[in-house]
Amino acid sequence: MDKEQYINKEFFCQLKSQAVGEGKQGFVAAGIIMDQGKVLLLRRQPGDWLPGTYELPSGKVEQGETIDAGLKREVWEETGLKVKKIMDYLGSFDYLTRSGKDVRQFNFIVSVNAPLDIKLTEHDDYKWLAKEELGNYKVTEHVKKIVCAAYANCPG
Repeated sequence: MDKEQYINKEFFCQLKSQAVGEGKQGFVAAGIIMDQGKVLLLRRQPGDWLPGTYELPSGKVEQGETIDAGLKREVWEETGLKVKKIMDYLGSFDYLTRSGKDVRQFNFIVSVNAPLDIKLTEHDDYKWLAKEELGNYKVTEHVKKIVCAAYANCPG
């Protein structure tokens, strides 16, 4: 199936509807931004939940907001990069927030407008990492699996 064919308004509605049906209390949208074989990860600040952990540009989908709109907004707010196109859906994972809320994170490969001039607002560092470098940084297992899924030939 052509990826552009299934990533549409109905697809985003189905994702949200399924998560609600499974009792999820919130939604997070994450963008996988790749450049020259590396993926962009942002480091959480000291004092934040999971301080020092590298994560995908991501954030809460607001009440009444669609997943794709939340994805574009969060990538812009956290990096200053504008999503040009949502290329592929790489799946989701569930986790409990610091307050105990059960949320689902939806993960998408996106293309962004050049230049790739990162402007951090909520994080204190960023790295462009190849899949082989993930083990050298503090990255959750969920994020490692999603990043590996972005590479067609990622082992393990």
